[in-house]
Amino acid sequence: NGVTYTDKQSVINLRNSAGTFNLFANWTLGSVTLPNATRTGYNALGWNTSQSATSAAYKIGATYTPTANTTLYMVWQPIQYQVAYNGNGATSGKMDHSIYSYDSTYALTSNTYTKTGYTFRGWSTSSGSNTIAYANGQSVKNLKSKQGETLILYAVWSTDAPTGWTTDA
Repeated sequence: NGVTYTDKQSVINLRNSAGTFNLFANWTLGSVTLPNATRTGYNALGWNTSQSATSAAYKIGATYTPTANTTLYMVWQPIQYQVAYNGNGATSGKMDHSIYSYDSTYALTSNTYTKTGYTFRGWSTSSGSNTIAYANGQSVKNLKSKQGETLILYAVWSTDAPTGWTTDA
């Protein structure tokens, strides 16, 4: 009949001529406040109805009222971090910082520093250390996990011994 009854309304004589009466629920979709989320190595950009979206259609913290059953997906952007190179006593050479994105693999920039009387061995994460953390040009991934962080790599040097000399005691 198109008659509408409100929630919790009292009614009488609902039976039609066939002796039955069908009731159907009519739900109104509610509004939600879109939450923030965290994921290591990524910035949350907002929400979208497409799982493969690269931009947000709905902002974090916005009120969203769907008009039908809807699944929203967080849109993630990998953070960028940089690697800085320190000659650690080098006598010549210059190296620019490298900018990397989280979850991508890169080769470290090959060393261009020189140090008179020394041979470059690799990169350390501490200026006073002789421990090689990374080889020259090594493939790396996810060295930092927060936007704008910098990893400083320090050149590790070994003394060149003149030809024919030995370093054994």
